[in-house]
Amino acid sequence: MRQKTRRVPILAVWMVVAVPAFGHTQEDFEAMLPQPTAEHRKLTAEVGTWDATITSSMNGPGQPPTVSKGVETNRMMGELWLISEFEGDFGGMPFQGHSQIGFDPKAGHYVMSWVDTMNPRLATHAGSYDPDSKTFTFQGKAFDPMLDKEVDQKTTSTLTDKDHKVFTLFMKAPEYGDDWVEFMKIEYTRRQE
Repeated sequence: MRQKTRRVPILAVWMVVAVPAFGHTQEDFEAMLPQPTAEHRKLTAEVGTWDATITSSMNGPGQPPTVSKGVETNRMMGELWLISEFEGDFGGMPFQGHSQIGFDPKAGHYVMSWVDTMNPRLATHAGSYDPDSKTFTFQGKAFDPMLDKEVDQKTTSTLTDKDHKVFTLFMKAPEYGDDWVEFMKIEYTRRQE
């Protein structure tokens, strides 16, 4: 006759192993969470609603630029992430974009991700901040729909004063030459709310 083996219920194992890990006080838990750094605090200068004038050369280098309007709304998610929502139009077509910007203390640089309604690919960039010029610079790869491939991309965002900033988008690809080519400039004015 086969002897029945006694199984220990999974829930019982979970109770013995996992539950003590949750025995921390709220103060213990808060002390374990990452704390915002000076780099995170720099992001708060971007919070608010910004009216944008967009000068775009997205039709390619040497083509006449187009000018359009947009609105960017920025908020902090907690004290670690700047969340940005952009709405405007390019070439008469409605456009929406979304970014997340934070600082990775382990890597020692800023991180940014971007998605929009004209591109099926996520762009991620690493960045730095220059306190003298008050400029964020991000660099990475991005999909260029005109070339149907990934290209090098660089962005700069300079706070010219507390209510004005200038964003510039550059791309580099053999098809555009050897240097960074400016594809877009956005001049922002903060709404007084």
